[in-house]
Amino acid sequence: MDDMPPHSGIVRDPLVYLVEDDAAVRNALALLVRSFGWRVDAFANGEQFLTQAPRPWQACVVLDLLMPGLDGEAVLHLLRASGSPLPVLVITGDRDGPRLERLRRSGVAGVLLKPFGAAAFQEAVGACLNLAPT
Repeated sequence: MDDMPPHSGIVRDPLVYLVEDDAAVRNALALLVRSFGWRVDAFANGEQFLTQAPRPWQACVVLDLLMPGLDGEAVLHLLRASGSPLPVLVITGDRDGPRLERLRRSGVAGVLLKPFGAAAFQEAVGACLNLAPT
């Protein structure tokens, strides 16, 4: 968290890009995001997100780590290679210590381990939105 960009303030109309391959989890998290008063665009996989998310991006990304096709690490790498300043919150059930540490060092806004509660999710997404470009 030490290499994170300076706080830029929460965007006026918060938008969360949700990238999650499990339809039930994706739908439940999208409902939860809306219940917090934020907009959400949900995507079933990394490829769909990278090709269909509108630009310019003034949002944050909630990114599942383990997905078929492009996994979360690959999506994160492609985002950064494209110059995207979007803050990314990684959600995962993967407890692989070295992989999680590598993600944290890569400058993600945070890593939230599944299963998590609504309050922890709201806090993590809110912190991610606070880093979103305005």
